[in-house]
This record gives sequence, C-alpha cells and structure tokens, in this order.
Amino acid sequence: SGASPFMDFYSGATKKLSLGYGGGSPSYFPDGNVGIGTTNPANTLQIGSVGSSGYGGNRFVVGDGTHVIAIQPYVGNSATFYTNTNFAFMPSGGTGYVGIGTTSPSYPLDIEANPSGVALKAAGAISSGIQVITPNLSSPSSGINLAFALGGTIYMTLASGGYVGIGTTSPSYPLHVNGTAYATGAAGALSDVRHKDKIKTLSFSGLDVVSKLRPVSFVWKEPKDSGMKGEQIGFIAQEVESVLPQVVLTENNAEKTKSLKYSEIIPVLTKAIQEMKAANDDLRRVVETQDKEIRMLKARVR
Repeated sequence: SGASPFMDFYSGATKKLSLGYGGGSPSYFPDGNVGIGTTNPANTLQIGSVGSSGYGGNRFVVGDGTHVIAIQPYVGNSATFYTNTNFAFMPSGGTGYVGIGTTSPSYPLDIEANPSGVALKAAGAISSGIQVITPNLSSPSSGINLAFALGGTIYMTLASGGYVGIGTTSPSYPLHVNGTAYATGAAGALSDVRHKDKIKTLSFSGLDVVSKLRPVSFVWKEPKDSGMKGEQIGFIAQEVESVLPQVVLTENNAEKTKSLKYSEIIPVLTKAIQEMKAANDDLRRVVETQDKEIRMLKARVR
C-alpha cells in the first residue's frame, strides 16, 4: 500500500495481516490466525490440518490431519513442545549432537544441568520404565523401571517395588547382588532394641544345633566373578533348613532358590560357646573339689 514497506490483507474493512519486507518492521497480524495449507487455522501460524487432535491456541503448529507438532513459547515459565506422534532429533547426516543446557554438546545427547540436577520423570503408569539401552539390547525389558546395560547385557536394574538388582534383572530383595559384594568399610545390620519386639533368649541348645550342621567345601557351577571362583566353604541351605530354618531365605522365583543369612548363625555359635564354657566351668569346679580332697587324703596318710 503506497510507499509503505508492507503488504496488507483485509477482510472487509478490517486489516488481518501485514507482511513487512526489506528494511521494514517484522511481519505482524493484528487479528486472527494464519494458515498455510488450511483455510481454518486454529493456531497463530498453522501449516496443514490438525484434524481432530484438539491442538489449538498455540503459536506454531504443523500437521497433516493425523500427526501434529505444536510449539507454545510460554506455558507458565516454560516454552513447551507438544506432539501426538513419535519425535526424534536427527541432526544433519545423523552425526550431529543434541545439547540440553549447553550450546556445545560433546555427545549424541549432552545434558548439562544446574545444581538442581537432572530428572527423568514418567507421568502415569508405564510397563517398561526408563531404560538405558545399547545397540545390542534391542528392546526394553518388562517389569524393569530403570536399567543400565552395556554391550547388550543388563548389569543393574531398578525393578517394581523399588528392588535393585546387580547382575540380575529379577531382584527378590531391596538389594539383590548376583555375585561378590565388596566394601572397604564395615557393613552394619540394624540391631537397635527400639526396633525389636518379642525378645527372648534362645531356648534351644546351641551345641546341639551346631553338631547337626555339616560344613562343606564346594565350587560354584556358574561363578559370576573372581570372588566366586575356586574352592569355597560354607553350608548347604537345604540341610541347614532342617536344623535352623530361621536363617534360610527362599526367593520368590520359579526355582525357589535357597540362600542363608550367615550372620544369624553367629548367635547360635555364641550360645554353643557359652554352653561349652558353662560345662567347662562345672568340670573345673569338680576337678578343683577332687584335687582338694586328694590333697587332704595325702595329708592324712603322712
């Protein structure tokens, strides 16, 4: 219109769109939405149709009638990206890097967070959780909420119920290690009286139980690490169960695998030692009494 660096579009007497050019002001549209490939845009700038997806009121939308991508520069304090289809970052040639919180990513996905850290949050119930998958591990594992894999093998998992598995994808306990665990410091077990109830001194004979245990040597059929290789010593869980069932654990798996709470055998050994000491003290008193009587008899003989 005239010498103004704009091309104006009107509906009746109402200006709907002005396009700037050259050194003029940026494009603006005082009223209504702009549609490309659609005569009924529901967004500020819409390319194609959004169909029945309900995507409306956004600043920029691209759709083909079924699949929709929308961008809203501000929702609360955030710029928001919406889509009802799969979304993939595919940099040019497939060799570029994607950065979140950084303009110079060093990895295919480089996240650099402020002191608040990084959060991956799944909204609602999900069957396979969040998993880190390598090229040789083609698909997520059901029942695992978080998995760390390398070279096609899952090494650590966070399963349903909050159970952590190391060397196993089906942990049966809060921390389930399929292999040798090592600590440079002490490993403590809760024993505070304030957390215990129905406390009783062991009523059975420690010596009797210990005498029924069969210490064995053995080798593992499938050692998981160097700590499980070579000759080992211990007990057989099935044999201990018939003598001291309190220290035997049975996994909730198809094989009903047995394991031992070796630390809980210590009180039984302690009681056996106490019984031996009591018997030894009784024997010492008898010997001392007999020794005293012998000395008295010797004195009379003289």
